[in-house]
Amino acid sequence: KDILAEEIEHESWFLELIYGRPSGHMRRKYSGERPHTRKHSRALDMA
Repeated sequence: KDILAEEIEHESWFLELIYGRPSGHMRRKYSGERPHTRKHSRALDMA
């Protein structure tokens, strides 16, 4: 379930990147925020 949600976020992030506008799928804190689920991004935050 978490992996599917993360894949959907990656797709929406990619569309935002290509078209230069928010996809409307998920509101991010700032433009370009990485599309990872909180559960899977903890390791990235520790780096």
